[in-house]
Amino acid sequence: ALAAQLEGEAELPPGRVAAHWMAAERPLQAAPHLARAGRVAMAQDQLLDAGRLLVQAAQWLQAGGAVDASFDAWFDAAHAYSESNRPEQVRPIADAMDALAHGDEQRAAAACARVYLLCHHGQIEEGLRCAHDALARARSAAAVDLEVELLWSIAALHWERREAAVALDHVGQALARVPAVDTAYAWLPQGITQTKLQTAAAIMALALGRTAQAEGHYAAALQRARARGQLRHE
Repeated sequence: ALAAQLEGEAELPPGRVAAHWMAAERPLQAAPHLARAGRVAMAQDQLLDAGRLLVQAAQWLQAGGAVDASFDAWFDAAHAYSESNRPEQVRPIADAMDALAHGDEQRAAAACARVYLLCHHGQIEEGLRCAHDALARARSAAAVDLEVELLWSIAALHWERREAAVALDHVGQALARVPAVDTAYAWLPQGITQTKLQTAAAIMALALGRTAQAEGHYAAALQRARARGQLRHE
């Protein structure tokens, strides 16, 4: 009864609502609140806590037949663990997403985790093949933020091959697509994505001896990081 009363309290932390549903042995009711708690933790850079909460939510949602909501939670869990460089946690999540994915958009989203794993294990050619296939799917589905993320992944793979110019070109393509992202429906937090892209572009431009270009990208990254409160000190 208490859990049901708390359900309508918009200001309560989602983790607290989830805990009451779990205490009542109602995991399916707890799952959406767990997913929200995980996303709050991710926004606060508590990535391992976020991953743990999102995996639990995804498992319960999937068990309850909420396939799309489960897929979304798996995707966010993969993002949390990949950002904290935990490939051992990403691998089973990637398998779960591959099994659930349907349609070009979800298949492109699932591929983001798979490309991360391939890059981590040095399988660059296979990573590029997978990323380009997923990029075509993202474009087919008009999923612009996934297109941006996959262009970034392709850039990272070329960087691993010491192809700085090709990598920088793909980062430039990703940055050019950012204004077209519909942030209301984006899979990924766009503020972090833009900071990541601008920082990478600065490093790549510097490696190519393009000092002025590097300084421009670094200034843009610094400005965005400050706007998001990512920098605690000047």
